[in-house]
Formats: sequence, C-alpha cells, structure tokens
Amino acid sequence: MKGLTILLLLGLLLAVTKPAKERHVQALGAIAAGDFGGKRGPARLLGQAAAAGASVFARAAMDFHDYGLFSTMTLHGDTVSVGLLGMVFKTGARSSQ
Repeated sequence: MKGLTILLLLGLLLAVTKPAKERHVQALGAIAAGDFGGKRGPARLLGQAAAAGASVFARAAMDFHDYGLFSTMTLHGDTVSVGLLGMVFKTGARSSQ
C-alpha cells in the first residue's frame, strides 16, 4: 500500500509539473539563440533575432504532444525536446527532411 501511495504521488508530481507547449517553444528559442545574454551590440541583437525566429518556427512547424506525465515537441516525426518536472531538454534528434 505504501508503494502504491508513493507511485501515485510521483505520478501526480509529474502531471502537475509537466511543461506546456509555450515552455518548449521558449526553451528551443533560447537554445537557438545561444548564450548572448552578456554580449553587446550586434552579437546580442543577432541572438535575440535567432530566438524570435526559432520561436516562430517552433510554433508553426513543430507538433506538441502531451502524454500526461511528460510532454514532447516533434519535427517531421523526430522528437526535438522532452519536458519533465518543469524543465525542457533538447534531444539530439535530427530530421531527415
């Protein structure tokens, strides 16, 4: 009975902290922009433009999947990010198209 309670609590924690689509889009935009936070001038503007472009692309071309306990974003059937416990992780998947 104690094991079942722990399993149910873990499932509830995963379900409540699962990232939404917008969180995936933000994370992929930040990855595309790279670390331009401390840069100045053109490099910082280039990073901001890359983040904005990636966000638009992610909204238009990628599919969001909600599995209850975790979420994913796919591009042409390849998983590009996995969301779990409030965090989004980029995968190493590359599209063949």
